[in-house]
Amino acid sequence: MKNERLSIEEALDKNKRCYFQPKGASMKPLLTQGESTVVIEKLTRAAAKGDVILFRSGDLNILHRVIGFRDAVIITRGDNNFFNEYVPETDVLGFMTGFFRTRDSEFVSCEDRWYRRYCRILWIYRGYRKMRIILSKVKHKVIGER
Repeated sequence: MKNERLSIEEALDKNKRCYFQPKGASMKPLLTQGESTVVIEKLTRAAAKGDVILFRSGDLNILHRVIGFRDAVIITRGDNNFFNEYVPETDVLGFMTGFFRTRDSEFVSCEDRWYRRYCRILWIYRGYRKMRIILSKVKHKVIGER
């Protein structure tokens, strides 16, 4: 019997759900390369602010959090990133419904109270980080470089 691996898009079309291990550091500390496994379901509803979506960008599939909307474009950012990405709605493949933090850990649903608390703390931290950057720029303009 031939062992055939489906692409993420094929798996979503066939099974409406797929599992994979993300690569890169953009979703740290929540997801870690080589350790975490995410569960993606085919998009059956409009994406909402705070959802983690899987989208196509050229030849890559990218997993980032929705932070806003502008017309038919979804604004996303990795939890560990400083920059936004603008994603046409047509490039969205699915959304994360849960994950396993490590190979031996239990499944964490995106409806879980712990996960929702993490998302709230993340939004507060982003505001704090943004304020620090602004204050640093103001300080350098007022005091000058040393």
